[in-house]
Amino acid sequence: MKGYIKNFGLGSAVVPFIIGCSGGGSSTPAGTATSATMATVSGTVPGTFIEAFCEDSYYAQVTSNNNGTSQHPFEINIPTDTNCTMIMTTNEKDPANRCITQVGFDTGNTTGKTFKVTEDMNIGHIPLPMQYSDVKDVDGDHVIDDCLYVKIPTDNMTVNDMPVMDRNQNGMVDSYDDRDDDGTCNAYEDDDLDGIPNVLDDDDNNSRPDYMDDDDRDGTWNHYDDDNNSKPDYIDNDNNKSRSDHMDDDDRDGTWNHYDDD
Repeated sequence: MKGYIKNFGLGSAVVPFIIGCSGGGSSTPAGTATSATMATVSGTVPGTFIEAFCEDSYYAQVTSNNNGTSQHPFEINIPTDTNCTMIMTTNEKDPANRCITQVGFDTGNTTGKTFKVTEDMNIGHIPLPMQYSDVKDVDGDHVIDDCLYVKIPTDNMTVNDMPVMDRNQNGMVDSYDDRDDDGTCNAYEDDDLDGIPNVLDDDDNNSRPDYMDDDDRDGTWNHYDDDNNSKPDYIDNDNNKSRSDHMDDDDRDGTWNHYDDD
């Protein structure tokens, strides 16, 4: 079953619709982009935290600009000709009312959760849900069970369902899986127990949330890296010193393990 909402963005009309699928400011990018050329994807949303996940670990996040209306503009920079996927979250700082939406695109001939752009593109207004009580979320992790597909022209975008940052290839980026099945997706866990959700926590100021970093450079995010003991290294306490191992200073140089890159 599909629900259609017709609206008119800047330029071409866009028609967002919902279909079942698995699973304000400037961009803060991290990672290495496949392409040396960047493009800006813009549009409006009803007050939203927006993330782009791309190939080769490129990542960017922005918050829409509150302009005093119900349609807040945003711009997010992504590499051209590179597979990317987008997650948009309303009420990101309100755990009880948070709505996490996977956004896909419909070209008229093809639908997909992954897309490539060739140049700057305006995708119009995205009518994201604002009330958690209004959405379908069977497992209660606040990741909405239905994708929101936005109908767009084919001039500047191609779409597909190529997995991006999706270890188990279930159609959802790893950030919005629930690794420990506790009802909270990985992005909104608090791995270092500092009261800040993972997705908003960037202690080393590298424009990438700490849980997505790879401190020991073994190719695995901190959040998934557990040395086969079923606990992320980031919160391990293997030496039973009443503090997480990442806060220890094994080489006694005055720097926590988490920040020590030697």
